[in-house]
Amino acid sequence: MNDFQGVVVSIDMPSGLMLESTGKFEDNIVRATKVYTFQCPKLSLLLPDNAVFVGDFEILDIGLNENSILEQQTEYKYVESEMLDILVRSRSRFSHKGTYGHIALIGGSLAKWVLY
Repeated sequence: MNDFQGVVVSIDMPSGLMLESTGKFEDNIVRATKVYTFQCPKLSLLLPDNAVFVGDFEILDIGLNENSILEQQTEYKYVESEMLDILVRSRSRFSHKGTYGHIALIGGSLAKWVLY
């Protein structure tokens, strides 16, 4: 199937791709052009190592209970662009970036700090 030059569509997940892992057994995984997945994205659809297997994906609402989904325990959160709209303020074309706030980032590791 992976030698096929046309569009390959997978339903829910590309065959052979595990739900929460990278494609360790690449020879056995379908390389889908498009994946229609059910209700919510699966972790492996979002991992960069799996890009070759998941060209693009679309989430299909199949009517599962939203409250039940929200009650599930997970360490992962999925953010959609609509959720970020409240954080983006429109700006005047010629306004100054300092008008919109400031931020300070400090990075590195303890081993990189040298104190004299």
